[in-house]
Amino acid sequence: MALTTLLRPKMLRTLVSLAREARRAGQPWDHLMDSGTITARQIVRAHPSRWGLPAESEVTGDRLVEDPALLAALAGRDAGDWRAVERLLTEVGADWERRAYCVKVLTEHDTPDDAAWLRAWLRARPESADAITARAYWLVHQAWVLRGSALAAQTTDEQFAGFHQVLEAAYERAEEATRLAPDDPTPWCLLVLVSRGLGVGREPFRRFWDNLVERAPAHRYGHDHALQYWRPHWSGSYPEMFDFAERAAASSPALSALPLRAALEADEGTEGAFRTAEVARAVDATTAWLDSGKAFPPHALTDRSLLALALVRAGRAEEAVEQFRVLGRQVDDVVWGRIEGRPRDGFLRTRATAYRQVRPTAR
Repeated sequence: MALTTLLRPKMLRTLVSLAREARRAGQPWDHLMDSGTITARQIVRAHPSRWGLPAESEVTGDRLVEDPALLAALAGRDAGDWRAVERLLTEVGADWERRAYCVKVLTEHDTPDDAAWLRAWLRARPESADAITARAYWLVHQAWVLRGSALAAQTTDEQFAGFHQVLEAAYERAEEATRLAPDDPTPWCLLVLVSRGLGVGREPFRRFWDNLVERAPAHRYGHDHALQYWRPHWSGSYPEMFDFAERAAASSPALSALPLRAALEADEGTEGAFRTAEVARAVDATTAWLDSGKAFPPHALTDRSLLALALVRAGRAEEAVEQFRVLGRQVDDVVWGRIEGRPRDGFLRTRATAYRQVRPTAR
């Protein structure tokens, strides 16, 4: 029987009115229904603007690139101009974090049909370490597209075969780039990344890792990839993963959020992953690092998202809301995609949990 036939006309009109108000306020109806009986006052109280937060309709999971030079290179790439990409990477020089970020952004959205710019670059500059490194990163992205995002038990043998074949090609190109650009940690970072998918043993992984940190001791992307290698799902265990994160955080303020990332990875497999003394220390250290203003912007987005999540898990709602204010409307898919399959939903639901827990007298 339809719900509308079970409700008296007056009650139905009230619910319709509240639903319209919820949409106007940018508040999803299913969030409000969780609390049972709903009033107009509750809708106003639940509106994100009540807490200085953007409406849900304004929140986006699209990457907001704020680097003008990278935007110009992206425009050139889309027009088939590989020289724009080459100019950017030449200008970036030895800013290793920015270099890794630029290569990642420039290569992760292409498909075989729209990578003509990359093929043209390689034909024109067959010995260019930058072009070969970009090709290797593009191959890694394509490998994951072939594999898909399903669990291993739900992934076909054909998908795994394609995945490993393309990763092997990426591995070969990355090794070539290490010889052509001996000072650049970017190809070594990619070798750390492919170690996970190829299931390489610890001895070759250690070679990749040692070469990476020799060139860039606090390389954030490299540490993120290594943390994944040490997950029990791949080549390690929870104790090894947490030990790696703790040692990394102790080595540099720029890596202070690694224990929070480890807690996120273990959230489903370890009871109380966020309720440890190590995570509490990482919350304080990450807050201090972000307050210093020294974090590379893409890493700051991930770190602040990790911090907001950890604060919610710890019941520190007011502090979490403050972090969501700084995050604004930008969703980090690395963090929030682990909370729910759709990163934007994970962000919005966790944010709503935070501001609903703030005492009314707090504002």
